[in-house]
Amino acid sequence: RRPPRSTLFPYTTLFRSPPIAIIVDGGEVAEIAETTYLKGGEGTGTYGSVSYPLMDKYGFPHTVRFSRPTSVAIKAKVTIKPSATYLSDVATEIKQRIADYINGLAIGVSVNLPRVISSAVKDCDTGVDTRFDLQSLELARGDGALEAKSITIAWNEAAMCSVEDVTIEVQDA
Repeated sequence: RRPPRSTLFPYTTLFRSPPIAIIVDGGEVAEIAETTYLKGGEGTGTYGSVSYPLMDKYGFPHTVRFSRPTSVAIKAKVTIKPSATYLSDVATEIKQRIADYINGLAIGVSVNLPRVISSAVKDCDTGVDTRFDLQSLELARGDGALEAKSITIAWNEAAMCSVEDVTIEVQDA
């Protein structure tokens, strides 16, 4: 004998869409929750680690959920050979360029080694900074080992790097 239709297809699985997961960097929790509720499709649930209760216009409670990105610390080690025009402040510029590039990546975007290299040697005035020759560039995720490879960032993570996380090794000319 077959069970009744309501047992086979409960209302919640028949008419509800799967929940959406939203990763939000910045903003006020209440404003994010209200916007998500108003813009989300009817019957769409939300998933995340931050929750905020709302009442609809009929007085029914709803809980809107979303998440903040998980920060992933990125470290870099750059080995350079100075040219005749090299000054000590060049190392600070390289550190800043790398940190700016990594911190400018969107949520979920991996740290691409060739693009980090490009940002390290890029000079806004001439195109390529000729005050040094790049010998190597290695990256690490958190306290991991430095390697000459790109760093994978998950969909709910954001790469971050401070200038203190970038070390410059200057080889003899």
